[in-house]
Amino acid sequence: MVDFIFSILLLIHVASVALWLGAAFFSITVVLPALSETPPTIRAEFLTKLVPKFVRFVGASAGVGIAAGVILFGYLSSTGNTPTGLGFDFLLVGAVVGFVAFVIAVGVVLPSSVKLANLMQVEGKSSDSSSDKSDLRLSKIANIQNAIRSSAKAVAILLAIAVSLMVLAITV
Repeated sequence: MVDFIFSILLLIHVASVALWLGAAFFSITVVLPALSETPPTIRAEFLTKLVPKFVRFVGASAGVGIAAGVILFGYLSSTGNTPTGLGFDFLLVGAVVGFVAFVIAVGVVLPSSVKLANLMQVEGKSSDSSSDKSDLRLSKIANIQNAIRSSAKAVAILLAIAVSLMVLAITV
């Protein structure tokens, strides 16, 4: 007999994490490299339009993925269907790795993206590019871009590891 609650929770969890993982890989392989080759004025306009949508999308998919995973684990525990032995170990480590990716995404990548978009908007409107303030903003922009790039790569790698561990958990 099909367990519909399990199936729905699993579908929500897997789909949300897949969307989150896809967004992470898309940003580090397509968006960030393209931005580094884009003129500052176009980059500023693009970021001010992209960042709010990206933050909502990643925040929602990551949050739903984590929440669905926790609820799914609780449901499996209540029905006595959690993996045992090595499968449980893989599941637990995968959950911890996924949660660390979530903390990095929500604590570093998303706020840094908003900060970058705000700085880029100010820099795009600035008419005096030789001033000390402009130089300071450009330095901050470069530092934030590096933080986003490094953190986004860490999130993508951690998510790939978490997904691999979850797959191992159900196959052993």
